[in-house]
Amino acid sequence: MGKRSVVLIAILIFISLTVDFGKYRLSTNNQFTQTDVKDESKDDEKSDSSNEPINLTILSYYKDFENQANEYHKAHPNVNIKIDVVDYDHIIETAFKSIASGSSPDIIVFDSNHTFNLNGNEALQNLLEEPFSAGKYKQGFAEDLWRSVLSYDKNRLIGIPLVINDMVTLYRADIMEQYGFPSEPEALAQYMKNPENWLKIAETLKLDNKYIASWATDPLNIYGSGTGIFDENLNLLRLDSNFEKAIELSQNIKMNGLSLNGDIYSEDGKQALKDGRLAMVYGGSWLIYNFKDLVPEERGKWRVAKLPFGINGFGSSNIMAISSTSKYKEEAWDFIKTFELDDKKSYWGGSIPVYLPAVNNIKNFSNKDAFFGDQDLGLFFKDIRQSTKVPVFTPLDDMAMSIWKDKTQYAIANAVNPKDALKQYEEEINSRLADKKKILLDRKQ
Repeated sequence: MGKRSVVLIAILIFISLTVDFGKYRLSTNNQFTQTDVKDESKDDEKSDSSNEPINLTILSYYKDFENQANEYHKAHPNVNIKIDVVDYDHIIETAFKSIASGSSPDIIVFDSNHTFNLNGNEALQNLLEEPFSAGKYKQGFAEDLWRSVLSYDKNRLIGIPLVINDMVTLYRADIMEQYGFPSEPEALAQYMKNPENWLKIAETLKLDNKYIASWATDPLNIYGSGTGIFDENLNLLRLDSNFEKAIELSQNIKMNGLSLNGDIYSEDGKQALKDGRLAMVYGGSWLIYNFKDLVPEERGKWRVAKLPFGINGFGSSNIMAISSTSKYKEEAWDFIKTFELDDKKSYWGGSIPVYLPAVNNIKNFSNKDAFFGDQDLGLFFKDIRQSTKVPVFTPLDDMAMSIWKDKTQYAIANAVNPKDALKQYEEEINSRLADKKKILLDRKQ
């Protein structure tokens, strides 16, 4: 049986175990949107002639590749690139289904939060193999970032990191100043290192129906962004006093009604941003671009700071990979090298590159943003990038995270002693995942 057949069978088994076909429909909301550089149908077989049309397909959960695709097509006129954009929540499901059906995309762009779906199977091409030999680029990435795109057993490289989305705080500088709290980014971040100071801001603003928490779980999520679920040896993390404090803070927010209880993407949430009821938001650096679309009229009022509690949080990274069943693997790899492994590359999508030779070639990181009161976000992200660490991703993360959410949310809602809540979490993990942990550890040896 050929490798392609083995991969397809593995994917079909994965789909049968993980995909809820009752929920899956190619409805209007989940329909592909297509951006074609040149409208050509994909060849059934790869041609030996360099002049024959080659039709590459990029499957992604966001746009932003049109310029690269057009530029590449100009340099390689016979290579036409189609970009299929699918909803974030359906990117992995869509990728697996297309691979299993034989209509595999050539390049897949996915979020690191989906890595647990991919680092335990062979859906993606191992880029350590010939002719890719991507191991030679290892020194061009931070050690933790490179580790994050390896399979759990470290024998396969499943993709190339594009961007890191550092976790940040967005806040209303004028409201902080109005209530006598530090309003400059560095000063506010320093002040909020002490959890009691953060809580004081929440309690003070609540008196005027203003909030610095969208949900009671915000403190817990902030602490969680700085720590993964497992370490490399599958030892369970998040069991220390920091997470006892995180649960305690979230319980306080819940008990005293210190959260808005809504997100910024709802109509009420947008209105809360506009009228000043929600004065602080936490999330990945993508929030910077979302805010400009959500509340363009708020230009100049908001600033960007580090997270509270002294946490250096990792939001996610974007990863570009090659499907193991692509017909045009070498062309796909050339596209990735051209735009993601170029040491002359500067800012991409407003982000600092993660490829270190490109970072070293940037002469001036300054990038002032008028929307955020001319704050220099280039220098800000250069600073926090040095402290942000990428967690270990394992095939058990999704199951463990589900248990984590169940146990901690119950503890918050029912005022369970934080130490007891973490003990219950540890016992549940050990009970339900012990066999799976053993299998993974045996494979790793």
